[in-house]
Amino acid sequence: MTEKSYAPSSNENKLAKQQDVKHDAHLAKAPKKEDKKVEKEEIKKEKKTVQKVKKDFAILNSYNISVSSKVSRDICNFIRYKPIERALKELKEITQFKRALPMRGEYPHRKGNDIMAGRYPQNAVNHFIKLLDSLNANSGVNGIEEPVILEAVANIASKPFARFGRWKRKSTNVYLKSVEKNKLKELKKYLKH
Repeated sequence: MTEKSYAPSSNENKLAKQQDVKHDAHLAKAPKKEDKKVEKEEIKKEKKTVQKVKKDFAILNSYNISVSSKVSRDICNFIRYKPIERALKELKEITQFKRALPMRGEYPHRKGNDIMAGRYPQNAVNHFIKLLDSLNANSGVNGIEEPVILEAVANIASKPFARFGRWKRKSTNVYLKSVEKNKLKELKKYLKH
């Protein structure tokens, strides 16, 4: 029979040699810090070379706004084909009761030169002011210098039930699109046909 060696020094030497081999293999596979820095610099250079493409228009979609669809339709008709700054100014005049919003339907007459029937819908106008601010910001990001509202559409959205399920709430989807002022005339021709 062969006797087993239980000497701790021989076992420790074997384990140490095995760990050294594993450690050397790990170092061979791991990338060096200098290589990582070079890779990061190359990635940064690639990102810098990508140029932003200037867009011709800016879009804003807003879903399920708690505003009347009929009033939203009249506001869209009011702001369409106007510069965003002018539309914002006129909507703020409506909130201050200096100007009435022209509305279709059986509404009372208002004093003024270009208006027959109108109202001062505060809730809807305040929502549209926020939407136009956002559209103005989108236009700035896309590189549009003098944005004009080309399309303004309000559609009926899904109407959730109110408390106790007796009636339904008002809800509207709004789509706004702006373009540069000098391109507006060309695009109007295509929209009419």
